[in-house]
Amino acid sequence: YPAFAALMAAALDPTRPLAFLSNGGYDHTAGLVAPTRVGQVGSLAKLAYPNRVDPSKEDKLYHPPAVEDRLAAARKARLDRLQQQPQLPRRQHSLGLFHAARSGGDDLKKLTEVLPQDLESEALKRQSQLAIAAYKAGLAVSATLNMGGFDTHGNHDQTHIPRLHTLLDGVDFLMEEAARQGVADKVVVMVGSDFGRTPWYNDGNGKDHWSITSAMLMGAGISGGRVVGATDAYHKPLTINAQTLALDPAGVRIT
Repeated sequence: YPAFAALMAAALDPTRPLAFLSNGGYDHTAGLVAPTRVGQVGSLAKLAYPNRVDPSKEDKLYHPPAVEDRLAAARKARLDRLQQQPQLPRRQHSLGLFHAARSGGDDLKKLTEVLPQDLESEALKRQSQLAIAAYKAGLAVSATLNMGGFDTHGNHDQTHIPRLHTLLDGVDFLMEEAARQGVADKVVVMVGSDFGRTPWYNDGNGKDHWSITSAMLMGAGISGGRVVGATDAYHKPLTINAQTLALDPAGVRIT
């Protein structure tokens, strides 16, 4: 199945240059949309300005502007010739992707124009800056942000609680960055995990895998301050009424 962010990008606008940004984790697409995986934000600047030796220096070029223009014209002419030849549909599609990749430099320049000059050192915050900037530039529809450190099979409290602080601080930063870029009224954030932790401790003061987890949503169109669903004292799920969302012993289980 596709990740929820991939599904949203495919449904809303899969043609955007960076429609689905992935920072790792669960990001399967089921072939619905092309993912863009960004390991280093600096690599985007190099792609945006391929003729610069250093993306931040306008005067350090591999080729003079006149030569670069001739190279670009030659690439376009070659692509036009290829596209005019009879091709199987799959090859025509591949040529279209190739053309999009070749012409994407201007789009990436838009991203570098709105991306903050000083990126945060903390990974989750840096991912947030890139995701919001890509959306602000009109290049992205959705993004997955990723952080680990929750697989606490040993010393759960000493590891898990500080990671939760980092997570919540990162979510707060994400919403502040969205407000700073003027898109907070359009952003929806979903926070979740692949599974939960056992309601008891193992012999190493850790917690193992548990099939019940939760999700937190905030942003545009979400009033907040509401909990849907519940668990019992043993961290097992309680069922809800599908219409009212109230707890109902005869209801359905949220999956």
